[in-house]
Amino acid sequence: MTPADHQRLADVLNATPARWMLTYDNEPAVRDLYPDRRVVAYEIPNSANRARLAVEYAVFSDDVSLPADLMLLPRSAGTLIDRAGATDCGAPAELLGSAA
Repeated sequence: MTPADHQRLADVLNATPARWMLTYDNEPAVRDLYPDRRVVAYEIPNSANRARLAVEYAVFSDDVSLPADLMLLPRSAGTLIDRAGATDCGAPAELLGSAA
């Protein structure tokens, strides 16, 4: 997808009354596309190298319920990135790009 495609998708999702969830690779621009949405950073095994962990983002519409512990995947608690972009994520800062 091109940056324009990502922007069009964000425009549609941000305007829809439907519930939705979207996952993205660790890309700081995600927070710019969804500034008023909850973004959770979580670690997952890298698909090419299972020994390494990668950070991904999950973005949620406001009406999607999240577990209090943010356990989105087994053994992978997430950390909510606040809408200003700050985070207390336990993931290494270098994995979070400009989020940390």
